[in-house]
Amino acid sequence: MKKEGQKPNYVTLINLLPVCCTQLQGKSIHAYAVRTGVALETHLLTSLIFMYSRFETMNLCFSLFEMGEKMDISLWNAIMSVHVQAKNAKKALSFFCELLRMEMKPDHVTVLGLISACAQLSSLNITHSGNGLCDTQGL
Repeated sequence: MKKEGQKPNYVTLINLLPVCCTQLQGKSIHAYAVRTGVALETHLLTSLIFMYSRFETMNLCFSLFEMGEKMDISLWNAIMSVHVQAKNAKKALSFFCELLRMEMKPDHVTVLGLISACAQLSSLNITHSGNGLCDTQGL
């Protein structure tokens, strides 16, 4: 594509990330995104989060989440999902609670992630009080 004089955009990069065989390949795409100024596109950030989670680099997943637009539910869904995949359901639930504190509206993907987290914990004892606090009883 570049040999033909075409400039890859963030959609191109999103499509490349799932086929990265090594973290170095993913980091190269990430570096290109930074150099071209598209690294903060929410859809690219979520794809980067999933790519880094495949290589078990959760600290980078969290850093990318922190850089993103917090009012976009897809970013929250991504960080919850990678924690569920990493068998860290409590962390996924803590992100869900923070999402509620920020008065974000969960969508169907959020609910599916929440169900998966609860299944890992074998618990459905999650309550949301009227004052915006989230309590995970029995965890």
